Amino acid sequence: MKANLLSRSWLLVAMFGTVLMAGMAFAGVHKTGVADNGVGNVNATSLAKEQLCLAGLKQHSGKNTCLQDQRWLFVWGTGRSGSTTLMHMLNALPGIALSGENAMVQSAVELWKEYRKLQPRSGKKRGPWEHGAMMKGEFLCSLRKMFHSIHAVHTPSTTSGAVTGFKEIRFEASRGDVEFLKDVFPCARIVFNIRHDVEEQSKSGFHAKHNNKRKKTSELSKRNKEILSLHAEMGPQQSYLLALEDFNTQNFNKLAEWLGYKDCSFTTVLHDNDSKFGDYKQDTSTDSLLHGACIQGSW
Repeated sequence: MKANLLSRSWLLVAMFGTVLMAGMAFAGVHKTGVADNGVGNVNATSLAKEQLCLAGLKQHSGKNTCLQDQRWLFVWGTGRSGSTTLMHMLNALPGIALSGENAMVQSAVELWKEYRKLQPRSGKKRGPWEHGAMMKGEFLCSLRKMFHSIHAVHTPSTTSGAVTGFKEIRFEASRGDVEFLKDVFPCARIVFNIRHDVEEQSKSGFHAKHNNKRKKTSELSKRNKEILSLHAEMGPQQSYLLALEDFNTQNFNKLAEWLGYKDCSFTTVLHDNDSKFGDYKQDTSTDSLLHGACIQGSW
């Protein structure tokens, strides 16, 4: 127990160092000697970058602030629900480059929570917890930059239209992951992926190792309900629901259209991880997966 806590603490420290260095690289070192404008002693350049990075859909210089660097897309699965196949189907679309699971979400959420606790102390001039003005937008941009550094090798191009992100089965609504995603990636889109037949799902891969099958089935049913609720809450503009049982070319074509693609259609559906026992096997039959020009539009 103590070893796990120590390991987790060191991971948070390492992530904080990564975020700090990313933030310095992104925004530059602050300079003092500027008139008090409510955000502390920062130079005009840092302030401009802060305003540019602040999350939201407001317009800045005629551009959407969320699209300045990168568009983000996430696949939120439940494990043995087809999320790997879904990731590779999306990666077949030009301009999309999703990575697989990275298991960093939980630690990133914890770091984000600690920052939120620290925020009320921003600008405090006295006491052991005194701080200069904390720039939330810069912190959020640093988190985005950290995640982008993990997935940069997958990015197919440096154009503004490139879409990156990852698929994850460790997202948890109860932990605050939804609020985390909304805060750090406010304009991201999420593809929710479930499996209706939780009985079969509980017998598949790592789920089958669970000692209490009834409890595992109940847990999967609960997660499905949470995801359905989140999908309804977020609405069709930001989220898309695709169950394993609905994997067919027609529904994947609808997904591509939702992502802004035109003149593009899937001719078949991949089948990754087709072993019931969880032995990974990737479907490499991608030669004739898409038909058409596949023109990438805006969201």
